Amino acid sequence: MAEVQYDNDEIDSVYREKAGQLNRPVPGESLTNDPENPMPFERAPEYTDLTTALEYYFATFTEEGTYDRLLETIAGGTPIMEVVQLVLYQGFQEGLFNPDLMMMLAEPLAYMLAAFCEQENIEFVIQADDEEDMQEEEQSLPMMKQALGQIKEPTPDVVPEQVQSLLAARGEQ
Repeated sequence: MAEVQYDNDEIDSVYREKAGQLNRPVPGESLTNDPENPMPFERAPEYTDLTTALEYYFATFTEEGTYDRLLETIAGGTPIMEVVQLVLYQGFQEGLFNPDLMMMLAEPLAYMLAAFCEQENIEFVIQADDEEDMQEEEQSLPMMKQALGQIKEPTPDVVPEQVQSLLAARGEQ
């Protein structure tokens, strides 16, 4: 197969062409936004205490169409914490609260959704188990048992002679 030779100038021009096509903000562009029209999350938050934010979400969750859609989503197998993360991130983007209050809202909202599910006799999952981590643990467990077995019963070729003589003197060989 013939090897293709590329000129460095050609590579640079292709890179500049492709990099120029990306529609992304220039670093520091957010610092040049018009102060008269800030993004929602750049303004003062609408809710500053936990109680009023929870009341807002209770009213939002119990609206006629929202309540049914939330419960259908959770009944379909979506973990409650994924729903909470989505709702809170959207609320932050809309400027409803600051990141600190967002973190404080996570647990009460999860309990609120769990209570709704229990009221409607819906099976729910709080947080999905990470199956990959569990599979890795199961695969590493036999290796750990084997390693522990070697530690309990040292092989003579691994143990230095000085240590063997010390063990023999103590009667632990």
